[in-house]
Amino acid sequence: MAFGPGKFSTFTSSGPASWEGMARNLYGLFWFFVFLAIVNSTIANANAGVNVASRMSYAMGRIHAFPHAFAMTGTGVVIVLVAIYILMNRPGHLDEPAETGPAAGGEATP
Repeated sequence: MAFGPGKFSTFTSSGPASWEGMARNLYGLFWFFVFLAIVNSTIANANAGVNVASRMSYAMGRIHAFPHAFAMTGTGVVIVLVAIYILMNRPGHLDEPAETGPAAGGEATP
């Protein structure tokens, strides 16, 4: 990070300016524990993202802002199955822009 924002995109690659290189230079053989901490943080953030998205989908399904299927839970266990299934099988679907209107080649609506 001491190299400035212009070179931050290369910070994740291998070499002395990467996370791995910095950990090897500062911690010697214990760089592996730094690597495990980074991997653990990545997995924890992914888990938190799925938790938030599935709970929000469930809550919005209960108030009918999303289809009511999002509010369905498993039998005997309170797991929001539909929301988690859709989130895991359609990543980024909600981030995609709508493909309608003049920019997408469609007709403009008044």
